[in-house]
Amino acid sequence: MDINQIEQLTRADLNLMVVFAAIDKHRHVTKAAKQLKLSQPAMSHALNRLREFFEDPLFVKTSHGMVPTPKAAELATPIQELLTQFHATIY
Repeated sequence: MDINQIEQLTRADLNLMVVFAAIDKHRHVTKAAKQLKLSQPAMSHALNRLREFFEDPLFVKTSHGMVPTPKAAELATPIQELLTQFHATIY
């Protein structure tokens, strides 16, 4: 990993990747918040930070819950793999 990659990672927040995975799993902000033991406003704030970070809406509210954008669909598997690997490494 070079210095530029390390600098880029300082902008990333692993907790936001956990939020992404929970919303992707539940497709509902309130249900994802309950899983992570966060308030609904805190979860919405985290989703807004994710949207800024990835420069994409990621999940769009519909009458059937949150629907992933193409960008979110593209990110879902790599983020899940990242979290699984991170968990396996530290536990």
